[in-house]
Amino acid sequence: MASRDRRRLKGSLTRWLEEARESRRRTEVLRACIKRKKVAFQLFKAWYWDSFSADVQLPSKRQHSSAPPLSLPGS
Repeated sequence: MASRDRRRLKGSLTRWLEEARESRRRTEVLRACIKRKKVAFQLFKAWYWDSFSADVQLPSKRQHSSAPPLSLPGS
């Protein structure tokens, strides 16, 4: 009887350890995916601003340079 209980306990512990290892492996995979996503987004933002910087800045400069000067009351 005791040997059967020990085998069951050993089997349960073995399965639990396998689950713990698999959980740790999945966590590491998820961390790597998140890191790759962050790096890809940073690279995208750098590419975007390098590619479209002039396209974004030119309309902004035009808008600000074509605006009439502000007249302050009393001046």
